[in-house]
Amino acid sequence: MTHLELLIQAPAKAAQLIVLLHGKNGSPGDMQALGQALAESFPQARVLAPQAPLAAQAPGHGHLWFEVEAEEERFSPIHIDAAMIDLGERMVMWQSLAEISRAETALIGFGQGATLALQSTLLATPWADRVMALAGAFAQKPVGLHYLGSVHLLHGKNDALTHWKTVLEDAYCLRDSGIDMTAEILPLIGHEMHPTMIKKATERLSTHISKHLFEAAMTQAPGNDKPALQ
Repeated sequence: MTHLELLIQAPAKAAQLIVLLHGKNGSPGDMQALGQALAESFPQARVLAPQAPLAAQAPGHGHLWFEVEAEEERFSPIHIDAAMIDLGERMVMWQSLAEISRAETALIGFGQGATLALQSTLLATPWADRVMALAGAFAQKPVGLHYLGSVHLLHGKNDALTHWKTVLEDAYCLRDSGIDMTAEILPLIGHEMHPTMIKKATERLSTHISKHLFEAAMTQAPGNDKPALQ
């Protein structure tokens, strides 16, 4: 299977890796504006947006990460698992090429891409230390999650595809599990890569210090030449 990717920024020696996953029936270009904003904030980051592997049923309508059942957009565990296996292999490849570890990786998804990004926190070995979901939710409630990284949820209150209350329920589950997380419901925004969402996402990734990094900084002397995502 041939995979296409939009490489937004590629420094000679990357200090971080930021992977952007587009939504259902979308394309890597949908993540261009967000990728450019992040590239400006993280000039030493390799920023890329891959294309989902499945072509939309209607020709010329982009790609999707996994099939959904009926109009209710129900997630099939079989389809989710297949998408996770494919994306996991690609994440390993990108990290190897950039010589970047999971601790220096951020995974950001929109819609279906957000679901896959969130599902990665359920893995025994997560792909990234930072996960951000834009206009998307977990395929299953993250009850009892043990993820050590940070999770950020950004969702439009007018999103007609995934109700904001679903995302709020995910946020409560993360909070109750003791996960380092932030969540914000954005008024007057639908299921779209809105400029406000791009601004908020960039701010979150730029300013939030992961709980485990903060705790490590309090107990260890500084001296890391390759800075973590701040």
